[in-house]
Amino acid sequence: MKTVKQLTVSLQLSKVTIYKALKSDDLQTHIVKKDNITYVDEKGEQILIEMFSKATSKMNSKLNEQANNNNITIQALINQLEVKDKQIADLTETIKHLSQSINAGQQNQLAETIIESLPPPESAPAKVGFFSKIFKRKN
Repeated sequence: MKTVKQLTVSLQLSKVTIYKALKSDDLQTHIVKKDNITYVDEKGEQILIEMFSKATSKMNSKLNEQANNNNITIQALINQLEVKDKQIADLTETIKHLSQSINAGQQNQLAETIIESLPPPESAPAKVGFFSKIFKRKN
């Protein structure tokens, strides 16, 4: 027979957990109280071990399932990040091309403005003929 304190050490459970388990109908016949100390016989100890091994295996399977789901979610998020990175790279390249074309357009516009602001080139003086010189009008 073991005490509840000894069971907590051997099963690595808290006293509260063991006392709650001892309240079940299966264990009532395997409990002995002497001097305010609760004892559990070997059969009761085996029942406790089975109860908590099943609970532990269920909890482990749930944890494994949750870990698998988390891994799937993480992989999906990584894939989405890769797609977003490619989209960002494409947009950056597009911005570079548009910036270059805008700069070229502004340079063309500036050149046209400069050309328009220049005075027209002076044409060579018209040749004055012989008769024009002689019969020139005076204003």
